[in-house]
Amino acid sequence: MQGGRYLKQLAPKLERLHDIGTSRDKAHNRDFFFDQYVGLLLLYFFNPTVTSLRGLQKMTDLDAVQRYLGVQSISRSALSKAARLSIAGSSSHAEPLPVSHSSGR
Repeated sequence: MQGGRYLKQLAPKLERLHDIGTSRDKAHNRDFFFDQYVGLLLLYFFNPTVTSLRGLQKMTDLDAVQRYLGVQSISRSALSKAARLSIAGSSSHAEPLPVSHSSGR
């Protein structure tokens, strides 16, 4: 798995995304949060062999991914639902994440 090192560096910045989309969770039993979803998407971009939602879901079976993201194995339906609910709830958090650019070329 590629990109774990970068995900570790970004984790503190992603934490502020954690509660996006949780207002609809009346039972308070959510196990998969927006920061974890974004982290999984970032890992997807670093791993070109993952080409589908099923492949993305299979990544959550890997111990390393579970450690990096703090998740258990995620079902495809939960992953699909997370995308719909999280994006719908993200409008109040439209402020971009700060990014530092390296000037070394």
